[in-house]
Amino acid sequence: MEQKPYTEQNCKDIGISIGMPEEKAVIFFHYYNAQDWFFNSGLKITNLKSAMWRWKNNQYRFEKPEEKKSRNLKQQDEKQRARNREEYEVYLMSKNTKALQDLKKGKGHLWGVCGWLIEEILAKRK
Repeated sequence: MEQKPYTEQNCKDIGISIGMPEEKAVIFFHYYNAQDWFFNSGLKITNLKSAMWRWKNNQYRFEKPEEKKSRNLKQQDEKQRARNREEYEVYLMSKNTKALQDLKKGKGHLWGVCGWLIEEILAKRK
């Protein structure tokens, strides 16, 4: 069996020196070890540290987006949105029509957060 040019420990050591988490260095090792230490372009890896810097700097391209929230978290989010809507609605219903029209005209923070609700209340008052 042919000896590979780099070991897992080489990758861990260099990974530490460049600020790469150990688990990422191990992933790097197994990925390129399986490819016989060639880049996808076909070039042989001759400088392990440079190759690991390249991997580290490009890793963001390959990271998976966050997993979707669990059903429980989604339900909590929906309950929170419902509570927020109720609180905004109570607050906005206490305002007179002129005040709501001023909020609409000003297009400030409150308008950005619940402009749709202001429109809904104004439509009901007509």
